[in-house]
Amino acid sequence: MTEDIGRILANWPYEPEKNVRVIRGMDGKEKVQVRLPAGIEQYEADGRPDGKRPNGCESLLDDYYGRMRAWCESHGSDEGFQLDSSDCARLGDEGILYYYRYVLLFQLGDYDRTVRDVERNRRMFDFVKEHAADPVDLTALEQYRPYLIRMSRVSSAFKWVGEGDFDRALGFLEMGLREIDALEEVDTDVFRFEKKRSLNHLREVRADIIKRRPLSPVEELRKEIGQAVAEENYERAAELRDRLHELERQEELDAP
Repeated sequence: MTEDIGRILANWPYEPEKNVRVIRGMDGKEKVQVRLPAGIEQYEADGRPDGKRPNGCESLLDDYYGRMRAWCESHGSDEGFQLDSSDCARLGDEGILYYYRYVLLFQLGDYDRTVRDVERNRRMFDFVKEHAADPVDLTALEQYRPYLIRMSRVSSAFKWVGEGDFDRALGFLEMGLREIDALEEVDTDVFRFEKKRSLNHLREVRADIIKRRPLSPVEELRKEIGQAVAEENYERAAELRDRLHELERQEELDAP
């Protein structure tokens, strides 16, 4: 017997700006749902997004890790262990499931889970890069690596901004810029586009966070000095400079 989900759709009207939510499933586990114009998609919040366990493993990637370990045990190393095009396609298809989910998690502001899923796909990319028999299969994934780095580092930055640690947030963005700059070139238009777009986006987010970051006491005093000078209130400026020098000396004494 099939079930009509019309009542569920009626209780959750489609609104493009409010189309993602987290619910508690009948199994007690969290689910991520996205409301589409004519239906609903649902993903497990943890584990493999579709809830399947390939060969009893949490994911197909974990299953392949197991196969590689078995190969190493019988051959003494992973030399000779290869993934054919079918293997790479299956791993890539599973990676798309995680991509769909982490885009939704990012939209929800669940940055910890976003980073978890992005880094999981980066490990899959690394695995294919190390063991793909056909370089074409490797390239098909590697051309998107700049995007993965961007998503991971921006998500981490947003997490730390939310916790008020602007310096740590900026550190993750700088890390992402260095990682993308250091990537080995992939000769595809997709890679060149993703690299340029990702670098630009990281710089834009960095500029926005710098603009929003509260001024330190030293920066605040320097700003006040500039305002006093602009207003030709030189006595006030001199007082502020004295306070600034005192604060800078104190910071030097407090420095490890």
